[in-house]
Amino acid sequence: MATFPAWCQDQDIAERLVPLHIGAAFEVLVSRIDCARAAGSSDPMRTVSPILAGPNSRAVTHRLLASLGYTPSQRRIVPPLLTGSTSASPGLFTLLPPGPTSP
Repeated sequence: MATFPAWCQDQDIAERLVPLHIGAAFEVLVSRIDCARAAGSSDPMRTVSPILAGPNSRAVTHRLLASLGYTPSQRRIVPPLLTGSTSASPGLFTLLPPGPTSP
């Protein structure tokens, strides 16, 4: 199975994602989703959704991205880019091929 960076390269989007350090954000959000799944969440993707997540979950995601050095504008852009938004795109997570994908 291809890694997330290899998949981005195959899709010719890697260069556009470099300024967002998307690999680090991918790892953080996948880790949050895995933790939610392990805790028994019926919808683990909700944990990292900028709209559907609860305030505590959004705050944790915000702090984790801030600890990676993301600017406020990057912290607003990255979660919807990866998880999707209700009004725009489905997000990179939903476009990835099914199966285990490691960062």
